[in-house]
Amino acid sequence: MVQGQEGLTLLRSGVKYLIISDILSLALWLLGPFGLIAAVVAFVLAILGLVRMWRGFTALEPVVGSTTLGKVGVILIVTVILAIVGVVLLGVQLYKIGGHFNEGTLKVGGIVTAIPPISFIGLILTYVGLGKLLSRQPTA
Repeated sequence: MVQGQEGLTLLRSGVKYLIISDILSLALWLLGPFGLIAAVVAFVLAILGLVRMWRGFTALEPVVGSTTLGKVGVILIVTVILAIVGVVLLGVQLYKIGGHFNEGTLKVGGIVTAIPPISFIGLILTYVGLGKLLSRQPTA
């Protein structure tokens, strides 16, 4: 398997939680009285996703070098006020990880994630790119 598999797996599961949280957040308008329940679930999933991403970045540091941008991005997303800056930093870090592993879909996902109005699409591309990366077999 790929070096840094644990970190990549944590990142992928964190991204999955953020995607589900985003979908629930968008569905709030359609759920009527159940909107409050969906909002709470979306919030919990977002926090779980960000924690997993933090742990994934930490696990990847020995493999890809500094992941400080990703960690700062996670912290800024949690602060809400600076969430847009956090999303941009998160996208930049995902791009750098894609570059390190030479995974084009992950690089594109990082770029698109860094653009706040369409970051949801970037998260989907990132999820796919991390899946491709995790499915690679060693070349040696």
